[in-house]
Amino acid sequence: MEDGRKWNLNEKVTFDDPNTFILVDESHRTQGGDMHKAMKKVFPEACYLGFTGTPLMRREKNSFAKFGGEIHRYTINQAVEDKAVLPLLYEGRLVDQWVNDEKRVRQTLCTDSQTLRRGASA
Repeated sequence: MEDGRKWNLNEKVTFDDPNTFILVDESHRTQGGDMHKAMKKVFPEACYLGFTGTPLMRREKNSFAKFGGEIHRYTINQAVEDKAVLPLLYEGRLVDQWVNDEKRVRQTLCTDSQTLRRGASA
């Protein structure tokens, strides 16, 4: 749950009507753990539809494994053409930068890299 509470997976509530449709928005964010297990336990026969703009495709977290194959795709280019969103424009540019205290930069890099080395051996 978003407020930090845990789902009670031991609770015995079941709604097994196969005509139940569960629509999950932002499914890539909410369905990786206990919430999905609890929903499947309560609604074992439901049809689950997950909406996401960024489906997870890793072996251990996969949106298609939880919800099935893709039904429809609405791309950002389509949304721009439909005038539903404005195009995202990126203008690369170089920013003048300088180092005021070279000794301090070296010291910081040395300290940070020592911390990283210690973390890698742990």
